[in-house]
Amino acid sequence: TSLAGGSMHQWFSTATVDVHVTWDPSDVRNGGTHGLLGIQPLQGNSFTGRDGVKWQCVVGAPLGVYGAQEDQWESVRSTGTSNRPRWRGPGATFDICLEARDSEPKDSKVSQAVGLLETQGHRLTRLAKRTAALEERSTSLMEQSSETKKP
Repeated sequence: TSLAGGSMHQWFSTATVDVHVTWDPSDVRNGGTHGLLGIQPLQGNSFTGRDGVKWQCVVGAPLGVYGAQEDQWESVRSTGTSNRPRWRGPGATFDICLEARDSEPKDSKVSQAVGLLETQGHRLTRLAKRTAALEERSTSLMEQSSETKKP
């Protein structure tokens, strides 16, 4: 999914940021979903600043009950011109769990505990997959390195 624009602090006036947004669901059930939300800033438009100014982009995602907490990611300094900055790199990735709420009240503490355990379980699964991928890459690099050292 691609999205142009973005929410910016009021003091930026008409400046906008083109971003690329991705959603990678890992689990969808009971009307809710859990997955990774990716937000990659691409380019700024109509920024104002003296020549040579480098910009840094901060992306935040509201988390927790009613968005009371926020997880943030900060970009590296921009490239390009001061009025049309560009950002390179992987961007922000947030682990998000969206739940469908029943109209009937439930024991909120039990629901929150179960939700927290499910979220942690998903995070552990993702971490295990990432670790396995890193181990494969590491093994491959070590094999390549040992092959180049042989006479």
